[in-house]
Amino acid sequence: MGRAAASSIALWRREGSVSALVASPAEQDKVQVLQRTLYRTAKAYPGRRFHALYDKVHRRDVLERAWAQVRRNRGAPGIDQKTLADIECYGVTRLLNELAADLRDHRYRPLPARRVWIPKPGSTEQRPLSIPAVRDRIVQAAVKTVIEPIFEADFQPCSFGFRPKRSAHDALQVLVDEAWRGRRWVVETDIASCFEAIPHDKLMQVVEERIYDRHVLKLLSALLRAGVMEDGVVRSAVTGTPQGGVVSPLLCNVYLNRLDRQWNAKGVGKLVRFADLSRHRDKSAYAEFLIMPRIALDGSKTAENGCKSSA
Repeated sequence: MGRAAASSIALWRREGSVSALVASPAEQDKVQVLQRTLYRTAKAYPGRRFHALYDKVHRRDVLERAWAQVRRNRGAPGIDQKTLADIECYGVTRLLNELAADLRDHRYRPLPARRVWIPKPGSTEQRPLSIPAVRDRIVQAAVKTVIEPIFEADFQPCSFGFRPKRSAHDALQVLVDEAWRGRRWVVETDIASCFEAIPHDKLMQVVEERIYDRHVLKLLSALLRAGVMEDGVVRSAVTGTPQGGVVSPLLCNVYLNRLDRQWNAKGVGKLVRFADLSRHRDKSAYAEFLIMPRIALDGSKTAENGCKSSA
């Protein structure tokens, strides 16, 4: 490795047989400057649609940061069965160079995600989890790094799930504060099959309200349409942002931000949303009947016992 390349990449600690290459502090600062600039611009100009973003997705420092995030989150291999250790043996620098070239030359094609089923907490049901290949997780993380600040500028204060510097504890604190202000009813509801039910066409319409770069839009569409492989069969769909994908929680929040805006404009009580789960506090039992049925993304009722209330 040349001295110039070594100056932008730092050797991190070894864990087992895997060693990680991450961006140096100077390179990370450049990414942070980019994100702050995008956020401040989006905040200052709520109606602006951003172009010239695609070249930032395949910037080397952005890809290095994306790799660091993917490695930190660990995770299982995708359908190509390549683990993080395999990527290290292959060469992180080599892989990032190939991804940058494929993205720059518009040759990149995501693989289908590997579909597994995991137990649903508090239930005997199982929920689907989609595991993209490591290379695709890196690309998704790079896309998220670039577009997240733009949408963060639009997100409402009532949204807490999968957002920077926000947590479930912050959401619970809002409920505690509202209780001290005299609200006594809590209504809990969730959106049925949220990650699987988001329609691609409507999601992309919402994304296009802020993103004008056709290459970024095409890349996002490709990630959504990549499909999943289960039992050797690839299934594609026109709905869903696969649960398990790096960029999926952000896209879910982008889509549900419409709900947050509508609630703030017309809703009764205080909405607290954590991804597809929401809690609503109100002073009276009337709140129990506002969102009692479990709701689907098309607005239809899917269950009559989808929320709980307590005094």
